[in-house]
Amino acid sequence: MVHCKIFSTIFVYVILVQMCEGIWYHFLTGQPESEDKIIFMDKVVSPDGTEQRFETRYSGTSCYKVGPIQLKMDITRPKTFKKFLNKCHMSDLKLMHKNSPTEPYQIVKVDNKNFYNTTDGGCVPSVETHYVVLLQTTTPADETLLQIHNDLLGMGITILPKNNLSVCQPKRK
Repeated sequence: MVHCKIFSTIFVYVILVQMCEGIWYHFLTGQPESEDKIIFMDKVVSPDGTEQRFETRYSGTSCYKVGPIQLKMDITRPKTFKKFLNKCHMSDLKLMHKNSPTEPYQIVKVDNKNFYNTTDGGCVPSVETHYVVLLQTTTPADETLLQIHNDLLGMGITILPKNNLSVCQPKRK
């Protein structure tokens, strides 16, 4: 029985890592106003073939890149991953809705544990929970928006502000 749980958890991890391919925009976010907004997460492949994930954030005046971000599977909790920057355990991410061909979005519950100070590299306690809707486009179809709305209502979430995605643009390859 334990082997089944481990394999299903590994399967979910593979799904999340595969779903992190490309650019994922933080379309709707309950991220606190006091934090710099995460606009999108993307994958960068170095010349030696190493893959790393970075977040692009907006400070209110400029965009900057943070990373590399590490996602580590939490084998004690299904569909949950620990997010690290350097050795700072920033948050736990629980996948509430998985991307699919008919529902092209993810809903993630973010349990913040610490804030990583990019100035001094410090890890400062910051306990807070919010939800994020991730999309691979900045202009989702009306049908997708309706599906997101219905899923959020089903979770008891009535208000989730739209992130201003126009403030930072990904570099085209």
